[in-house]
Amino acid sequence: MAQIARPIFEPISRQKKELFKAMIHDKNPKYMKRSIHCIMTWQNTEVPREIIHIHGTNDKTIHYKNINNPTTIDDGSHMMVVFRAEEISEIILRELSIE
Repeated sequence: MAQIARPIFEPISRQKKELFKAMIHDKNPKYMKRSIHCIMTWQNTEVPREIIHIHGTNDKTIHYKNINNPTTIDDGSHMMVVFRAEEISEIILRELSIE
C-alpha cells in the first residue's frame, strides 16, 4: 500500500520515501481504517472565519484550488508538515501575533 500511496502524497527523494514508508508501517491498521473513514464521510458545512488553512500548491491528495481562501506554501505537498515545518511554523507564529 505504501508504494502505491507514496507518489500521491510526496513523490520526492529516497530519504523522504523511506520516512513515508516508515510512517505508514508504524500506524495501527485499525487507526488507518478509522482515519480514512472519518475523512471520507466528514459532513462539515460551516467554516469559522478565524480558521487559517495552510495548504501546499503541490498537494496531489487535496488540491489547493478546492480549499476556500487558503494560506498557500508554494510547491508544498501533502507531507509538507514533515518536510517544510519551519515555513509552516513561521506562518502560524505570524498569525498568532496578529491578535
